[in-house]
Amino acid sequence: MADFEKGDIHVGLNAPSDAQHWVRDEDVMDTWFSSWLWPFATMSDLGENSATLKKFYPTHDLVTGPDIIFFWVARMIMAGFEYLGELPFRHVYFTGLIRDGKGRKLSKSLGNSPDPLDLIAKFGADGLRFGLLRIAPQGSDIRYDEKQMEEGRNFANKLWNACRFRQQQGPSDPLANPALHPRTPFSDYLLSQLDLLERELQRLYATYEFSQIAQSLYNFVWNEFCARFIETAKADFSNPDSPTRAGTLATADYVLSRVLRLLHPFMPFITEELWLTLGLGQETIQFAEWPKEKEIQWDQAQAKLAESCYATAEAGRRLRGEFGLSGSAKMKFLLLPSATSTPSPDDLRTLAKLLQVGSVEITSAPPKAPLIPTPYGDLYLPLEGLLDPAKERTRLEKEIALAEASRAREGAKLADPKMAAKAPPEKIAEWRRIEKEASEQIIRLREQQKLFTT
Repeated sequence: MADFEKGDIHVGLNAPSDAQHWVRDEDVMDTWFSSWLWPFATMSDLGENSATLKKFYPTHDLVTGPDIIFFWVARMIMAGFEYLGELPFRHVYFTGLIRDGKGRKLSKSLGNSPDPLDLIAKFGADGLRFGLLRIAPQGSDIRYDEKQMEEGRNFANKLWNACRFRQQQGPSDPLANPALHPRTPFSDYLLSQLDLLERELQRLYATYEFSQIAQSLYNFVWNEFCARFIETAKADFSNPDSPTRAGTLATADYVLSRVLRLLHPFMPFITEELWLTLGLGQETIQFAEWPKEKEIQWDQAQAKLAESCYATAEAGRRLRGEFGLSGSAKMKFLLLPSATSTPSPDDLRTLAKLLQVGSVEITSAPPKAPLIPTPYGDLYLPLEGLLDPAKERTRLEKEIALAEASRAREGAKLADPKMAAKAPPEKIAEWRRIEKEASEQIIRLREQQKLFTT
């Protein structure tokens, strides 16, 4: 028999064999009842006004799921008023639930939930975390898609390789200040884009738009830093005597230091490793100061010059894409400069790198080649030796026929009074849009067709 003086306790699904000698405790709190005390009971005894309680109660935000609003959130609010006379938190952020492709909540009982440890082994902890955050819009559930985890892993690899490339150029400067050095327009442009990013993140944090923050960081690192800045920086990095080399290195260090801190809440492990490996701090990045807004100045006019170069490269890639061509060393572009543009030989070499072609050369007369207007002037793509004229004529004829069929189909819908009367306004607007795009495509394809007529 139990010794009640000693307070013997039995916990289990089944009563003890001598149940008649035991008494059920009437003061046991169930899960949700005990949970409602969470905002304060973990930091002090009831009635005790501890230093920890003073520091952390009330707090600002609660993060939880929408399925336990009544079970937990409402009860914590009631308990806060009842025992401490004050609201425990001001804001509640509801995360979305992760669902499978059929819209079902991931659960072990359904067998549709992947093992997180398997996912971490496959994509990395940061890749998994970042991939999920990018597809978690505010207030909405998430459809689990492994492709997004792959993109998270690829992003982590991209960041790692960018930092390794910087490390290959020599030691990093944790106190780097690009304003102290002569800089290229591409450095000034990157600094201007970093300022835009930081101001955007400040706005997004204020409205709890975490998925958009992740997307903005992704775009900056992948496009602005890796695809653009690193490509243009290679000229400085490969030339020890370049007058702007120190400025380019300082810009890289300054931007990486800030970007790693901005990324840390989303990718804690890789940012910690890179922070210490690059020597941007002597202790953990967790205690590094959050970047302050616009700590240095840049030359806006210089940034505009880089923007023109990038816009010209984007236009050249679009022109190349219209013919299904990818970059190659044997390809070249011709540039007929505008009256206000005088790109230097260095500008043309940088443009060729961004376009991933052999060269970009100045021409004094318009050649017989497809062109696209750019901030630098008219950019031409000579097609000799790149395409088979007969095959290209056949391809263009097929595309023109498809575009004409699309235009005729949408035009018939718009011309039919019965269809127009039944269709909602947005559907009619869609038909008009498709008809217009098809007409524009036909004009563009016919212009291309002229290039292959003898």
